[in-house]
Amino acid sequence: MLVRKSNRFTGQVVSAGNQNNFKETRLAKVEFVALGKTLNLTSITCPTYLLDGESDDITPKEQVFAAKTLFGTPAARIMERLAPGGHIGLFMGSSTLREVWPGIARWINSAT
Repeated sequence: MLVRKSNRFTGQVVSAGNQNNFKETRLAKVEFVALGKTLNLTSITCPTYLLDGESDDITPKEQVFAAKTLFGTPAARIMERLAPGGHIGLFMGSSTLREVWPGIARWINSAT
């Protein structure tokens, strides 16, 4: 029973997030409220790595890389990378895990 309730809640959260962020772009418009607070991406000032897949049909590179204009992070502390593969492959593809993620880890270590 607990698993079903948890999955249903998770599905509702994901659905609301998709509606708010992708369809209505509330996060980008500084209109997204979570836990009673309006979230503002300009408060993100840490080094930021933007990664997208060449064949990503969920988040196109134009959308991913445009995010840099919404953060408070200085441009010199933002890295962009377009990697081979699609959306899921960025996080689960064996070649991406082997060839791309070690470089991301090195960048994070050097940027912090």
